[in-house]
Amino acid sequence: MLSSEQLNTVETLVKELDERQTIWLSGYLSGLHAPAATLSPPPALPTPTATILYGSQSGNGKSIADALAATIQQRRLKVEMFSMNDYKTARLKKEKFLFIIISTHGEGEPPDAATEFYQFLHSARAPKLTTAYSLLALGDSSYEKFCQTGRDIDGRLRELGAVALTELAECDLDFERVAEQWQATAVESLAQATQVSPPRITTIKSQIVLPSSLPLYNRQNPFHAPVLRILPLNPPRHTFHLELSLEESGLNYRPGDSLAIFPENSMGLAQQIAEALSLSWHEEIEIDNQHATVEEWLLRRLDIAQPTLPVLSRLSEMNSDLAILAADTTKARAYLSGRNLLDVLNDFPLNQNKAAVLRCLRQLTPRLYSLASSAMAREGEAHLLAARDVYQNFSGMMQLGVCSSYLNRLGENLNHHNEEQTVKVFLQSNENFRLPDDNSAPIIMIGPGAGVAPFRAFVEEREARGADGKNWLFFGERHRRHDFYYQTEWQTHLRRGLLSRMDVAFSRDGHKVYVQDKLRLQQKLLWQWLQDGAVIYVCGSIRMAKDVHETLREIIENFGSNGDEQLKNMQETGRYQRDVY
Repeated sequence: MLSSEQLNTVETLVKELDERQTIWLSGYLSGLHAPAATLSPPPALPTPTATILYGSQSGNGKSIADALAATIQQRRLKVEMFSMNDYKTARLKKEKFLFIIISTHGEGEPPDAATEFYQFLHSARAPKLTTAYSLLALGDSSYEKFCQTGRDIDGRLRELGAVALTELAECDLDFERVAEQWQATAVESLAQATQVSPPRITTIKSQIVLPSSLPLYNRQNPFHAPVLRILPLNPPRHTFHLELSLEESGLNYRPGDSLAIFPENSMGLAQQIAEALSLSWHEEIEIDNQHATVEEWLLRRLDIAQPTLPVLSRLSEMNSDLAILAADTTKARAYLSGRNLLDVLNDFPLNQNKAAVLRCLRQLTPRLYSLASSAMAREGEAHLLAARDVYQNFSGMMQLGVCSSYLNRLGENLNHHNEEQTVKVFLQSNENFRLPDDNSAPIIMIGPGAGVAPFRAFVEEREARGADGKNWLFFGERHRRHDFYYQTEWQTHLRRGLLSRMDVAFSRDGHKVYVQDKLRLQQKLLWQWLQDGAVIYVCGSIRMAKDVHETLREIIENFGSNGDEQLKNMQETGRYQRDVY
C-alpha cells in the first residue's frame, strides 16, 4: 500500500502525463520487478495470410491496394500484395483470404496488367475455390459496360466456389468515398473471419490510410503548380503544350508517369445552374460531410458538364417524367449525349430541395496526362501534351470538354493578360511503362496523336543518360501541317542521330494511312529490330492499340513465329508495354 504522501506524488505525476506516457509508465512499472524468466517475445502474427491483387491501368488501383495493405497490417494480420501480372496463378487454389481491386478498361475489358489473370480465371484450368474474397471494381459510369471486368471476376469467383466476405463494391471516377467504405467493411470482415481483435491503441478509421512513402502532394492534397507556358499546337483543334513548375514540390517523376490536373468548370455554366436552382453563390452547402460554398461546389468540385446514368437515376426521384426516361437505359443514354446539367434542369424542372440536386452529382475528377518531359533533362519542370476533347452537344454545336476549356482559359489569361496562373496537380506513377535499364537496348515507340507525349520524355531521358541504344518512332495524326506535334524537335533529333528513324502517317492528307500501315511497310526492318532485342512501346487510344497489336501479330507470323505467343512472352518480359486509354 502507498502512504498518503506517496499517493499524492503519484496522482500529481499522472496528471502531468499524456496518454502515451501513461501507457509507457504502466508497462515500465509492470516489468520493473518481473522475473526475467517470465519475459517472452511478442506473439507472432497469425496466419493465414491475406492476399491483395490489383489490376490497374492508371495507378488508382495500386494506391487503393497500398492503403488496404497498411490497414490490414494495423489489425496485426499478415498481408501480401501483387500486381495481377506478377501473381502466380498456381497459388490461387491455396488462398484463404483474397482482396481484389480491378479496373475496367476500354469497352468492358481488363487492363493489360490483368489480362492473363482474367483469362486464367475464365478458363477450364481455373480450380475450384474455398477462398473468402472481397472485390472492389473501378470504372467510369459514362461507359455502357461500367465496372464490367469487376462484375465478370465476381461472378466467376462465385462459380468456382469462392465465398464473398462483402458485396461487390463499384466505384465511379470519384472513387474515394466508395473505396474508403469498402476498405473499412472488408478489413472488419477479415478480422471477424480470423477472430483477431483490434489492437488496444490503434484505431481503424473508415478511410483510406495513406502509406508513409507517399509524397507530400497527392490526390487528396494536390500541388499548386505555377504555369510557365501554355502553347497551342494546333489552334483549330485545341491541343496544348503545357510547361509547369514543380520546384519545391518534392514530386519526382520518371518517363512513363502521368500528371493529373484538377480542372475547373465554366464560370458561365456554373452561375446559370446556381440561378436555375435559386441558390446563392456564397451559400454554404454540406455534401458527404464536407462544407463548401455553392461557388466552390459548382466551379471546382462537382461534374456539371457530363451527367451520367447514375446521376440521372438519382435526379429522377425529383421528377416523375424524368423517372420514366431514366427507367429506359437506352433512351436515357441517348438523351444524355451532349447534354449538361443545365440542359437536364431546363427539360425537367425539379421542385424539391434545390441543394439536394447537388448531392446527386458525382465529383469533378482529375484528368491524367502522360508526362512529355524527362526530369533529368528538365529539372524542376513538367511538360504535358493535352489533346483537345471536342464533342457535339444535343443542338449540334461543337463544344470543348471540361479540361480543354479550362486549359484554353488558362492560356488566354497567361498569354493575353499576363496573370499568374497555377493548376492543382499530383503525380501518378506507372510502373508498367518504363524504359529498359539497359541503355544499349533498341526501342520502338508507337504513339499517334497525344500518345506521342511519353516518347518525347523517353528520348530526352535516353539523351540525358547517355544511352547508345537505337530509338525508332512511329507517329500519326490527321494533318501534317497542323498536327505534327514537336516536329522541329523530332527533326533535330534525327539530324543528331538521337532518333535513329521516324515514320509518320497523316490520315487526312490524301489517302488514309495509319501507323499500323507504316508498321507493315517496314515489317522486315521491324522484325530485325525485334531479333536484336528491341522493346516495343504503344501509347494512345484502345482502338488504335488493338489495330497495332493485330498488325504486330501478323508481322511476327509472316516471319514464321507464333504471333500470339511471342507478344505474350514479350509482355511478360517487359519487351512489349502499352499505355492505352
